[in-house]
Amino acid sequence: MNAVSIPGSEELEVLSPSCIENVQVVQEYERAVIFRLGRLLHGGSKGPGIFFILPCIENYTKVDLRTLTFDVPPQEVIAAEGEQKASRALKEAAEVIAQSPAALQLRYLQTLNTISAEKNSTIIFPLPIDLLSHFLPSRLQAASD
Repeated sequence: MNAVSIPGSEELEVLSPSCIENVQVVQEYERAVIFRLGRLLHGGSKGPGIFFILPCIENYTKVDLRTLTFDVPPQEVIAAEGEQKASRALKEAAEVIAQSPAALQLRYLQTLNTISAEKNSTIIFPLPIDLLSHFLPSRLQAASD
């Protein structure tokens, strides 16, 4: 280190340029990950603030902690394909239920069971399935008679 004399004050020591290069500053939104001889330094990341790097032994990498946002274009094709698959699955389920009146009764009871398990404050008024037969297609009514 070099000594500098200022009239009227004590001697101040000034750091040499090579020592100043080893003092690093990390902003509040950053952290420094320090590696000593290629291995992660014990204690994890440093910062925010000032820290010292040992020359030729340590190196560091600054990591930005800020969140990056990107505009993502809407994916209309995938949404349309998903809607088509869902509509096909609903159609197939309706065909299965239409073939067997007992399947409709079973599905009705499963729905009541699910509703009663999810929301305890829900009041359920079960209706006889025969009352719903007026809303079913005529071929299901003939099968149930």
